[in-house]
Amino acid sequence: MSRPRTTRTNRQRFNDLISKEYNPNCCHIFTRTGQARQGKPGYGMFETYDADGTRHTVSAHRWAWEQKNGPIPPDTCIRHVVCSTPACTNVRHMATGSKADNSADMIRQNRQSRYADRKPKVPCSREEKASFLRRFRAGETIYAVASDSNRDYCTVRNSIRSSIKKEAEAQAKLASQLRPEPLIETHATAA
Repeated sequence: MSRPRTTRTNRQRFNDLISKEYNPNCCHIFTRTGQARQGKPGYGMFETYDADGTRHTVSAHRWAWEQKNGPIPPDTCIRHVVCSTPACTNVRHMATGSKADNSADMIRQNRQSRYADRKPKVPCSREEKASFLRRFRAGETIYAVASDSNRDYCTVRNSIRSSIKKEAEAQAKLASQLRPEPLIETHATAA
């Protein structure tokens, strides 16, 4: 798609989209990010315009790298090696590398899925479900309980929800049984 060329350059528009808030890691956080996951911002997405007005959507961190260092070779990743923040566009936090290098960074920085290789398909026992609920009520996070129990996050979460629902239903049933029957007075009608 194309649109009329604006007087502002790509660089000016890019700089306007960098967060001005203080960041302890010195990240340059791009404010237009892709899909968020687990409450964290995704990679920044930036729309550039050619001289003829043709629009292109690119990853903000890759665009920033190219502005500083030139074109990125094919099959090359731009890795966040300092901060592990997808929305960061500070080129001092990045390096080039292969997909294997990027995967090694992910493992070294503990960014891989915590449960990808530990998802038993065996149903939870009653004792396990009771343990999940007890630990959750004691203040542990569902992630911690799942990790320690060698269980998937969703399995533990659903088990806790189910246990809480069953307890509430049992309490409601007990409360209804303990309520006294309402007294019904019968009045003799005069004939």
